[in-house]
Amino acid sequence: MDLNKEGRNPMAPPEKPPARAGGSVLARRNEIRKVAKEMDADLANLRAALALLKAMPPGQVGAWDVAHQFGQKLGTAHAGMIAALDAYCATYEATKIKLEQTAANLDQAELLSTAAVQTTGSDDRPPAHVKPW
Repeated sequence: MDLNKEGRNPMAPPEKPPARAGGSVLARRNEIRKVAKEMDADLANLRAALALLKAMPPGQVGAWDVAHQFGQKLGTAHAGMIAALDAYCATYEATKIKLEQTAANLDQAELLSTAAVQTTGSDDRPPAHVKPW
């Protein structure tokens, strides 16, 4: 059996990382809300640009044959820009909504975990709904 440079069989399953207890998770809900609020302002600007783009005609480039063909391509490009910016705005808004929901979920989790900690040990009886075995 060949061993790798760490002295392990390369075909063996990887070792599990050592279990560690303690530590904490830091969730900055206010920062998440701040980002979502800034995204709101960005989204308003994006939507304003989209409204202007939709209101503008693709333009006239002349009546001669090459200009006429170019004008068709310009119209296609204009429609593509509108569709792309519209899709981007929708995705951007969905991301902002998810950030707001994340902050709300973290608020709820904090309330529930605080309530659980405050009620732990307040009753000497084991919980009735838990069957340990």
